[in-house]
Amino acid sequence: MYFCRPFDEMKKMPMFLVHNNDTIRLNSSKSLIIREMVACFLYKGELLDVVPDDSEDVCVTHRCLSVVRNAKELSAPVLVDAGDCGAAFRFLMALLAVTEGEWLLTGTPRLLQRPVTPLVTALRTAGAAITPAPNGWHITGRPLHAETLTVDCTLSSQFASALLLIGPKIRLKDLNILPDVPPSAPYIAMTRRVLDGVLSGTPLRREADWSTAAFWYAFVLLSPDVDTLLLRDLYLDTTQGDFIISQIFSKLGVFSKQKDEGVLIEKKRDLNHDFKFSFDLKNTPDLAPVLAVTAVMLGVQCTLTGLENLNLKESRRLDVLAQELAPFANVSVEEGTLQIDGRKTPPNGSGAPMEVNTHGDHRMVMAFALLSFKYNVCLSDIECVKKSYPEFENYFNPAPRIGK
Repeated sequence: MYFCRPFDEMKKMPMFLVHNNDTIRLNSSKSLIIREMVACFLYKGELLDVVPDDSEDVCVTHRCLSVVRNAKELSAPVLVDAGDCGAAFRFLMALLAVTEGEWLLTGTPRLLQRPVTPLVTALRTAGAAITPAPNGWHITGRPLHAETLTVDCTLSSQFASALLLIGPKIRLKDLNILPDVPPSAPYIAMTRRVLDGVLSGTPLRREADWSTAAFWYAFVLLSPDVDTLLLRDLYLDTTQGDFIISQIFSKLGVFSKQKDEGVLIEKKRDLNHDFKFSFDLKNTPDLAPVLAVTAVMLGVQCTLTGLENLNLKESRRLDVLAQELAPFANVSVEEGTLQIDGRKTPPNGSGAPMEVNTHGDHRMVMAFALLSFKYNVCLSDIECVKKSYPEFENYFNPAPRIGK
């Protein structure tokens, strides 16, 4: 299904239901919550509650942990379905390896294609019984012991996070992480802090998600009518690596100020359209879609590096950006680098609806929605945005017009 509306109707009905000085509700950081859920389950025997606006990834993790808690009532091997949540899948693989029972860990076809072998190798070194199954992994949970482990995190920092979360269970003293500076390193530091908080009885505060906040920074920059928004429950002092978006957008003219209720963002100047920007996103690859579309909409040149693993996400994000943005800009991809020249003559914004495929990826929904500031675009599968930001559908107002 593609979602759009005729151009004449677009003039009457806003695509975004947002006004200047509005307070925006963000989802809570799913990275923080999922780590805390797993740690509390392992070391306190607690299953944390979810709230109505939690992301689908958080809800999936909660359902999986509920299954594990009630495993005695189920036939072995017990099916644990992580859906499309990569963090849940990898963290649960480690959790199940140290939880007595017979388990079948599975997920969507796309999730099962995403890398996990380095984690399996490390767990087996610790004595884990993990074997491939036709639709996932068969795991025989049992006590494990390894004072020292090595894990290759070239493809994902979540391999290290999964092992750190079970570290006290297996008496792990030293985790050797390769390479020395792995991609998305801030998420490993986040895992250490969450685990320390749970073990010490001082859990981290619940806070809004900086990966989602990136959309609103771009929104304020690009909107002709909105200069200021308050992003509720967001903190500049945070363990979340994607907070770097506040510094990136300060260079583009959107500035941040901490308030009691959250972060106030305000646009204070117009950009020179000869402006060029370049950012290394090795530690924060989730920011690539929003930054790429921002460059397209500004009509400027942009180089984003450090994206070697971007095709390992919910969709092949690097390829998807190159494919779907090609009608709007000159786009090239080479060895983990995305280059965009937005000075290309754009399509006529008042013409027939342009179909933009989100490839079932929540990050693409939010990024491609920004195109509607200029173009009559039809986005496929906006429902998948619930994976990270269910509240988004209350701010974005497409109408189903074209069956696909």
